Amino acid sequence: MFLDLLPYRLSKGRLRGIWRRLPLIHLAASVILVTVLVLGFGYVPGPVGALVWFLGGCALYYAPGPGLAYGLKDNRAFCKYACPAGVLARPAARYSLVKVAGDPTKCNGHAECIAVCPMDIRIIDYTRLHLRVLSTDCILCQNCINVCPDGALNLSLGLETHGIELLRTR
Repeated sequence: MFLDLLPYRLSKGRLRGIWRRLPLIHLAASVILVTVLVLGFGYVPGPVGALVWFLGGCALYYAPGPGLAYGLKDNRAFCKYACPAGVLARPAARYSLVKVAGDPTKCNGHAECIAVCPMDIRIIDYTRLHLRVLSTDCILCQNCINVCPDGALNLSLGLETHGIELLRTR
């Protein structure tokens, strides 16, 4: 929610290269740190210590968010480039029952949906291919549905076991 209060609502697209791997690096670093503390040093915190580690961990987890948002001029930069939770959620997202679907006969092709997508998903391309939005980055914010002037987009139920990533890049 905090990231939605920042001034950069529309990004210029996804960065390529190492940026896509940063969430995996963040997750690996977190797991290694906890493993070293517990197994390497035998650290088992008491009730107060657990609270301190929890709050400290949350602070370290969220600290890069505002910096990335301001540096990359993108409110969702942390979600796209640093969030380790996304790494864990991606496999399950493939099997999500609720997804955004488009009707290509109603689509005006002006791409208003792409312009408002905080995750830079090329929704119109899924519509043209007669596919539901199969991107694991979709957060179901429904901005695309709300902005579509022709009502071409809606939520649909179903199950696909595959997926393709159609993301707007810089």
